[in-house]
Amino acid sequence: MLKIHKIIGIFLLVWITSATGYAQDTSAKFNFLDFSVGLVSPQRTFGKSFGDGFFNLDLAYHRQISLEKPVFWGIGIGYSKFGSVYGTFEETIDLSFEEVSYSTYNNLVNFRGGFRYYPDLFFGRFYPYIEGELGGAWIFTTTDRTITALETSESDINFGRIAPSMGGTIGLNIEIVDSWYLSLGYTIFKSLPIRYLYPDDNAVQLDSTLDVFKERRSTVDANIFRIGITMRWDRYTNFEE
Repeated sequence: MLKIHKIIGIFLLVWITSATGYAQDTSAKFNFLDFSVGLVSPQRTFGKSFGDGFFNLDLAYHRQISLEKPVFWGIGIGYSKFGSVYGTFEETIDLSFEEVSYSTYNNLVNFRGGFRYYPDLFFGRFYPYIEGELGGAWIFTTTDRTITALETSESDINFGRIAPSMGGTIGLNIEIVDSWYLSLGYTIFKSLPIRYLYPDDNAVQLDSTLDVFKERRSTVDANIFRIGITMRWDRYTNFEE
């Protein structure tokens, strides 16, 4: 498995040195809008904190920089909910005992900018690409409190931190119909060390599900597998290349 710095290095080397034969029959720059779902596989210390994989939703936009080369700048954002703990407790509310449900969970928001390159390796409807990304990782812990009998609920952010992040992606767009693609991607993601809360299996719940969460500091290392839909457009309504 390639390390993230090797992927980014290869991306930059190919981008700088390439003189591609990529050609367009129009004079318009291409735009891509990607929506995907993914499976996040935590690694190293982050993996020990949250051993099971969790799902990710992702939205990204890319625009071609130059008509002469298939190089795109882009921005994107991803969201995951993970490390959830649930519990029900009895609390005194208005001089009576009421059943109160708690849910504490972590959220990961990945926001980034980067560059995507499509090498001149087209196989029919298959278009591979590589991408380098820089951005930030925001991890925050949220607790939802619901009073069952009164049907009221509230939500609080208990803890949150942001750290710079980077990523390297290899992907494949498979053309379904004109301007629509099935998108597959594999990302190696890493951040600088960041503090976050994680559920400790040895902790005991006392008054809230938050009781079992402990603080830890580590990098956020993860492998992300994505599948989604990509739409392409330019200034021509027929989307012809």
